[in-house]
Amino acid sequence: FINNASFNVNSNLILKRINVNKISAKYFIKQGFGNILIENSKFMSNPTNVLINSNNLTIINSIITNNNGVIFNNGYVHVKNSVLLNNTKFIDGNLENSNLNSNWWGNTLENIKTIPISNVDDWLVLNITSSTNDLEHNQKAEVHVTFSKITKNGAIENYNDLPEIEFRVECINGISSSSSILQNSKLTYTLNQINNGSLMISYNNIKSSINFNFIKSVPDLTIQTVDVMAGREGFIQVTLPADATGVIT
Repeated sequence: FINNASFNVNSNLILKRINVNKISAKYFIKQGFGNILIENSKFMSNPTNVLINSNNLTIINSIITNNNGVIFNNGYVHVKNSVLLNNTKFIDGNLENSNLNSNWWGNTLENIKTIPISNVDDWLVLNITSSTNDLEHNQKAEVHVTFSKITKNGAIENYNDLPEIEFRVECINGISSSSSILQNSKLTYTLNQINNGSLMISYNNIKSSINFNFIKSVPDLTIQTVDVMAGREGFIQVTLPADATGVIT
């Protein structure tokens, strides 16, 4: 973990698997010359106005969330395969000379076509799908969490290159096989009430949900009679499922 540190860089620099948080200095890195490559790192909850003042910067497979100012671009910036959520200002300076494609800015199926920032050709979308949306009481559905990439012209494809994200799981009128889930994995939702239900996943205040419709089942019911004769009492045997309730008329 790194906090309250500043660096002036005048040569090539590679940073991998660093956690930077609570930087309140004027900047974390100020670049004069060279190239900076940052991979598999986390920048979270930094109040400084500019984390990286750069001339030539590449960020790959990183999580950058809840920061004030992140990048001031004096030259060229390339960020990809990264999670970029709830930053007051992600990039300032020369926005045109940047490549910010293939990142997750918080888009879900609810706002799939909303362009998250100008000067991007594509962005990533969080998907939550299920094997079925119609459930009987105590029936199960398999829920999948994935990402897709969508382009400005509407083309969509699966995307698997983001860093690992752990989503919190909450249920209404049902239970989940797990209280959390990673992308590209699945869990089981069980509708345990005689009503509609839903399952919601959330990460860093970004939420997405899927709804389940309660459907009434048609139970197997059999009626048996033995030697019933006109004018005499007889016995009728009715067989129902073990969880059946109500009155037979």
